[in-house]
Amino acid sequence: MDNVISFTPSELVAFITTIAAACAGIATITGVIIKVVMRMKKPELEQNARIEALENENKARKEEIKALQEELQNGTDKFTDIEKANRVMLKALQALLAQSLGADATEALTDAKKELDKYLIEK
Repeated sequence: MDNVISFTPSELVAFITTIAAACAGIATITGVIIKVVMRMKKPELEQNARIEALENENKARKEEIKALQEELQNGTDKFTDIEKANRVMLKALQALLAQSLGADATEALTDAKKELDKYLIEK
């Protein structure tokens, strides 16, 4: 156990140079590997970005469609209300015309008035 390990300065410099060269080689190989991997992944990354953009656009379109469907439903409801009002007014007009033509339409006028009052109260 009395063996002493000793280096001359030139051997120490050679050893450190060898370690530095090995580290530089490892760094170079690692850099090349990283470049190769990044080039291989580039199409996948671009594809993922395009897919994400399309999904965002699709989400925006779905929201627009939902808003348009709500507007369409509101328009349909308004047309239904207008049709109902027209029916009530036409019945009242028919009763008035019958009365003005001399027919005894008192009952028809009373019914038309009740229906018109009911419609206006509900509105």
